Amino acid sequence: DLDHGRIIACDSPRQLVRSIQGAYHVRFTAADDGIRALLKAIPDVASVSYTDDQYAIEVRDIRAVADLITLLTDKGLPFFDFTIQQPNLEDVFLELTGRTIRD
Repeated sequence: DLDHGRIIACDSPRQLVRSIQGAYHVRFTAADDGIRALLKAIPDVASVSYTDDQYAIEVRDIRAVADLITLLTDKGLPFFDFTIQQPNLEDVFLELTGRTIRD
């Protein structure tokens, strides 16, 4: 990665992404907001937000995703459009520099 023309990290993209403590971003649609506190209580869940039937959850460990799905199914809560975004090179840049790529 480069920061203002200065090399701050040098490795393959895969290794750079693995080297950071980046979070996985989980999103899904669900009509019920009654489980936010339960989702926050799952180990390795860093944050939970809910807007317009859309949950946005940040997890520190991919294994927490299984706990999320188990909770949703155990509660009988229908959910749709479930996506997981893994850490990427932009997350690496942000962690190493403290700024977004556009700053």
